[in-house]
Amino acid sequence: MPAHASGPATLLRAQFDPAEPAEPMETIVECLSHATGVSPLELAPLYESLDPDALSRLVAHADEKTDGESLSIEFRSNGFGVAVSGDGELRIVALD
Repeated sequence: MPAHASGPATLLRAQFDPAEPAEPMETIVECLSHATGVSPLELAPLYESLDPDALSRLVAHADEKTDGESLSIEFRSNGFGVAVSGDGELRIVALD
């Protein structure tokens, strides 16, 4: 289960293995499900917000080439902000 973070706007913070292609998306779905209180099957599909395969490839490439330090992707999904970094950090933030 995702850990609660201490930042004022961050609701959830989680880690994933950037070298594993499915992990970014699985972690995002798990965290959004936890944040919204609904089943993953009830969430709006992530492909409505971004290309899941492209995100996985970007994260894996950033981890492979730069230890993930230089990649940060932010998008909105299911009423929350999602921030993904190339080093395997995921943050779910409340939107105003």
